[in-house]
Amino acid sequence: DDDDDDDDTAMLGDGFLCENQRNIIDSMHSLKLSSSNTVDPTFFEHLNTYVNSSNVCEDVGAAKAERSLNILDKLIVDAAQPLLREMEMFEKRMTALSNLFEYASYRQQYSHPKRSVPIHGGDNPMEALLSTIDHLKLHIENAQYHGQMHLKHVVCKHSLANPQPEGEAREFKVIRINQLTKSATSLVVNFLERKMYLGDADGGKGFLHNEILKVIKSRSNKLRLGIETAAKRRDFQFSSILSREEFCQALQKIKADESSSSSGDSSREMKVFIGTFNMGDTTVPKEQDLSTWFKCSGVSNGVTQDITGYDIIVVGTQESGGSEKDWLARIKDTIGEEFVQISYIKLLAIRLVVFTKSCHFNLISHLQTGHVATGIANRYGNKGGVAISFFVDQTSFCFLNCHLAANQHKVVRRNSNIRDIIKKLQIGQKKLVGFDMTSQFHYVFWFGDMNYRLNGSRDQIETLLKTKGVPDLLEVDQLRANKTRVLSGFVEGDIVFLPTYRYVRGQRLNYSWEKQKKSGIKINVPSYCDRVLVKTFPNMFLRQLAYGCTTNIVSSDHSPVFTTYAVSVRKQYIRKHGVDESKNCALIIESACADLDTQSASQTKYHLEFYGSFFGGPMRTKINSGGTSNSPSWNKDNFECIFPIIPEIGYLGSEHLLVSVVSSDSEEVLAIGCVSLQDFVDHSSGVCLLTSEGSPVGKLQLSASFVNTIGEQSSIFSEDDASHRSVSLQRNVRNRSSAVISAYSKDTPGAIYTDAADLDAEKSVPPPPLPPRAHSLGNDPPLPPRLSNSALPSMMPSISPFANQLEQVDVHIAKPASLPFTRPPMDDQPPKMLPRSPIDSQPPKMILQSETPDSVQEFFRLLGYPMLTPLFLEAGYDDLDFFSDIGNEELMEMGITDPTTLSTILSAIENIDASA
Repeated sequence: DDDDDDDDTAMLGDGFLCENQRNIIDSMHSLKLSSSNTVDPTFFEHLNTYVNSSNVCEDVGAAKAERSLNILDKLIVDAAQPLLREMEMFEKRMTALSNLFEYASYRQQYSHPKRSVPIHGGDNPMEALLSTIDHLKLHIENAQYHGQMHLKHVVCKHSLANPQPEGEAREFKVIRINQLTKSATSLVVNFLERKMYLGDADGGKGFLHNEILKVIKSRSNKLRLGIETAAKRRDFQFSSILSREEFCQALQKIKADESSSSSGDSSREMKVFIGTFNMGDTTVPKEQDLSTWFKCSGVSNGVTQDITGYDIIVVGTQESGGSEKDWLARIKDTIGEEFVQISYIKLLAIRLVVFTKSCHFNLISHLQTGHVATGIANRYGNKGGVAISFFVDQTSFCFLNCHLAANQHKVVRRNSNIRDIIKKLQIGQKKLVGFDMTSQFHYVFWFGDMNYRLNGSRDQIETLLKTKGVPDLLEVDQLRANKTRVLSGFVEGDIVFLPTYRYVRGQRLNYSWEKQKKSGIKINVPSYCDRVLVKTFPNMFLRQLAYGCTTNIVSSDHSPVFTTYAVSVRKQYIRKHGVDESKNCALIIESACADLDTQSASQTKYHLEFYGSFFGGPMRTKINSGGTSNSPSWNKDNFECIFPIIPEIGYLGSEHLLVSVVSSDSEEVLAIGCVSLQDFVDHSSGVCLLTSEGSPVGKLQLSASFVNTIGEQSSIFSEDDASHRSVSLQRNVRNRSSAVISAYSKDTPGAIYTDAADLDAEKSVPPPPLPPRAHSLGNDPPLPPRLSNSALPSMMPSISPFANQLEQVDVHIAKPASLPFTRPPMDDQPPKMLPRSPIDSQPPKMILQSETPDSVQEFFRLLGYPMLTPLFLEAGYDDLDFFSDIGNEELMEMGITDPTTLSTILSAIENIDASA
C-alpha cells in the first residue's frame, strides 16, 4: 500500500488523484456544488477541471512557498467576468449619482469638502479584481456622501413652513466653530425663561435675552451665525438656512416679548445727519460754533434739528485742515457723549467719519470701508472718494464722500471720476457679480465737493446772482445737466440756498472771483460744488427733513452743507402666523422684457440672474426666447419657481429682487437693476431702471405673482394682511418646474465681527467683473445739455424741482415712491449757454491741418513732440476726450513752461475740439 501511495503522488496529471484532490472532490459532493441549482454548469466545469488536474497541486506548492496562487486566481477572475461587466455599469450609475449632487451644489453656489474616488487598477488580473471591488465600495460611499452633503442643505417647498412647534423651548442642532476645531452642540431658546442655552437646557450655559448683544448673519456662508455676548463672540453653523432663520426669529421673539410692545414692529424710524465741508486746508476757529452745522441751522429748506434726535451722524470733509485727532475731538465735543464712533477712513485730505448713538451700537454689523483715488494719473489721492458701509439691524447703508476734479471746463473729467469710483470701489458683496456699490445697499448717500460748476462767464453769473433767484442759477448747473449720464437713480433735495463756493474767507457777503495760480489769474465763478444725493432700493421709506448750508462758519471759501433724512430700518422679522401649509407660496415670474440702450447689430442672447436675501439663490434663467439683442424677452418657460424662506406677505413685501442682464456669449454683465416685491403684490408687475457704472442703459419689466403651493382656491394672505391686495391664483405651482433651493450664495463677509477664516477668504477673492461703460466718455459734451424734468428717474419722494414727477409725501406718512422710467435723452436739446462775452477770443489758428489724430500718441507725433506722450499719459490724460480739460495752468503744472510750446499745444487742442 505504501508503494501504491508513492506511485499516486509521483504520477500527478496522468489520471491519478492525490489525497488533496480526493478531499476537495469529496467536499464538492458533500456541499452539493455539482448541483445545477447551486452553481451554474459553466463554472462547475471550470472547477472540476481545476480539481481533477495538476493545477490544484501546483497551487499547493505555491501556497507552501507563500507565492501567489496563479491558477486559482485565474479561476476566480474568469468566474468574475459577468460581475466585472455588471460592476462597470454599476460604477457608472454611482458616478452619475455623485455628479448629480455635486453639480446641484455647484449651481446653488455653496461648497462642502470635496471627495473623489482614486483611480483603481493592478499589476495582474487578481489585483485588478480586488481593486475594482474596493473601488465599487468607495463609489457607493461617495454617492451617499454627496447626496447627504447636498440634501441636508436643501430647503424645498414641502419643508419651508414646517418648523418645529414652539412650545416652551426650541432646540437647534448646530456645529460650533472655533479657530482650529469644530464640535457638534445645540442651541436652545427657552421662551418662558427668555433665555438662550449653549448646550442642552439642563446643563448648558444660559444667557438672558439682554446678554445677547449681537446676532450676526454671515454673508460669506449663509449657514453660519455669530452670537456676541459681553464676554466673547461664538460662531455656529446650522444645518440649513431655514434653521438659521428660525433661530434668529426665536431670539427676536424673546427680546420683543420682554420689552415694550413696539419692539414687535417690523421696522423702526431713524434720523440720519450728513454734513459735507471743504475746509480749504485750514481749521475752524473755536469761536465759530460748529453746532449750527449739526443743528441744520442756516439757510435751509427745512427746520432746525435737535442733535440728540439723530441716530446716525456722518461727517465728510475735503481739503481737511488740522490734525485728525483734533478734528474728531471737536466733532465729539459738539455732538455729545451720547454718540460713539463706529468707523473712520481717509484718503489724504478726504476724510469720512460715522457716529451712532451708543444704544444702537449693537445693531451695527458688516462694517466695510474703501477708497478710490482719481487724482493725478488716477492714482494720487488729492481727488477721489472714500466710503463706509454697514448694516443697521437688517438694513444696509453706504456713505460716500468725494472730491472730484476742479475747474469749470472739466465736466468730462468729473463724470469720469464718478464712473471710476463706482467701478473700482471694493465695497459690498463681491459675489454679486456685476453689482457695483450704487446697487447693493438699501440706502446709498453720495456727497462731498463734487466741483460741478455753473456754466457762464463772470459777468453772466454775477448778473444772475444780483437780479435773479436760485432757480435761474440751477438752470445752468452742470450736475443737474449731467444727471442723465452719471449717478442714475440718485436724487437731491430742494436747493434754496445760494452757491456755497467761492466765498471770501472770513465772511459770507461777497464771493471771491479771482484765484492766483502759477499760470496767472484764474476766474472761478460761484457754484454749487458741495452736494448731497441719495439713492434707495424701490419702495424704501425716505423723507428729507432739511437741506441747506451754514452762514456762521467762514474759515473756508466753501460753506458747510448739511442734510437730515428720516429712514426706515427693518428689524429681524418674526413669523406672525403658525404653521399653515395653505399659506405657503412661491414667486412665479411669468414674463420679462428688457429695453437696452445698445447699438449692437449682433444676435446676442441673454440670461437674467436673480439675487435676493429672501430665497436661496442665485437663480439664472434660460436664454431669452424672443425679442432682439436690444429688446430681449423671456416667457414663463424660461424661469424656475422661487420659493421664499418665509412664505408670509408681511415679510416678502419689504424684500427686493436684484437682477442682472448677462450675455450668453461672454458672460459679461451688461446691466443691473432692482425691483421691489411689493410691486408684485400690488400690481403683479414691476419695472426697474437698468444701469451700468451709474449710467442708465435701459429698463426691465417683469410680470410675476405669488401663488399658492397647495391648491388653487386658497389665498396666501390671512385676514391680518388685509392691507395688501390678495393675488388671484392662476395655476397650481405644482404644474411648474421648481427650483431646488439650497444655501445662499457666498457674499462678502462683514468686516466688523468676522472670523479670521472669513477675512482670509475675503482677501483671496478677486474683485468681480463689473459691467462695461454704457457710453464712452466721448459722448459727454464739454458743456452738457440742460436736464429735462421728465428725464430723471427717481426712487424717493419728491423733494426737489427736478424730481417733481413723484407725488409729494405728507410730513407724517411717507408713501412708497414708484419707479418710473424714461429713456435718457442721448441727443437732447443743445446746451443752455449764456451768451458769449464780447471779450472771448476768436478760434485759434488750426495747427493740425492734414490729419485728425485718434490717440494721444498720434496727437504728439503729428505735432512734432512725441517725447511729451509719456508725460501726458502719466498725468492721466490717456484719452483725447480729456484734452478739453487742459489749459495753460495744467501744462505749467506738468513742467511745460516754454511759451512757444504752450501756445502750440493749446492751439492744437482747440483745433481737434473744433474738428470734433
